[in-house]
This record gives sequence, structure tokens and C-alpha cells, in this order.
Amino acid sequence: MKIALLILASILFIINIIILLSLLARIHNIDYTKDTINIIIDREPIIKEITVTAYSLEKDQCDNDLEHTATMTKPKIGLTAAVSRDNLHLLGKSVYIEGHGIRKVTDVMATYQFNRIDLLMTTSKAIKFTPTKAKVILLN
Repeated sequence: MKIALLILASILFIINIIILLSLLARIHNIDYTKDTINIIIDREPIIKEITVTAYSLEKDQCDNDLEHTATMTKPKIGLTAAVSRDNLHLLGKSVYIEGHGIRKVTDVMATYQFNRIDLLMTTSKAIKFTPTKAKVILLN
């Protein structure tokens, strides 16, 4: 009986290892810090220099719906980003923004903006934020 349980436990352990390895094989190896990122992917990374600005969930900075982004997801401070209309190809994608980390692009800026990415922050941080140019790397 003990031998049968030991064999069964070993088989389950091996199956779990195989599942874990197959899941890890599907994940891109991303090693990042606040200022640098090394991406190991199957293609050349798409890198673009964009003006980085900030916004907060205020009626004068957003449309009337403060609960949803353009992709109908809930905006998350520190994670959500909006792009200008000329960068709509980034909508729904994750990007690494030099000096700011990884953000998910789920919102769109006003039509008069050009070559920008807007980071969602608290109101106090957004007021203090100075627009800068930074490299943006498309992650997926």
C-alpha cells in the first residue's frame, strides 16, 4: 500500500513539473529594473521615443466616465497608460517606459495630442510631474 502511494505521489510530482515547465516556456523572459530592461524575445523589440506626460482621474482630464478606460477596463493608478491617436497600435499592449517601468495601454488621449503617452497617477503626483521624452518598448 505504501509503495503504491509513493508511486502515485511520484507520478503526480512529475506531471506537475511537466506542466510548470510548459508554462514557463510560454513566458517571455523579462528582466527589468526602473531604468533598464533586457528583453529576450523572438523578434527585434519595437522602440520609439515618446513624450511622457501624466494625468489623474479628474473630470477635466478624462471624459465623463472615470470608471472605464477606452478598452472598458478599470483604470489603475501606477499601471494604466493612455496614448495619443497616432500611437493607437499600442492600445491593449504592455509597454516598458524608460524610467517609469511597465504599463498597460488601455486608454486614448484627446485628439489634439501627438506622439505622447500619458501615465495615470494620483492627482498630487500628476501635478508635480514634468513631461519628458523617454524610450517606449513594446512588450507584446
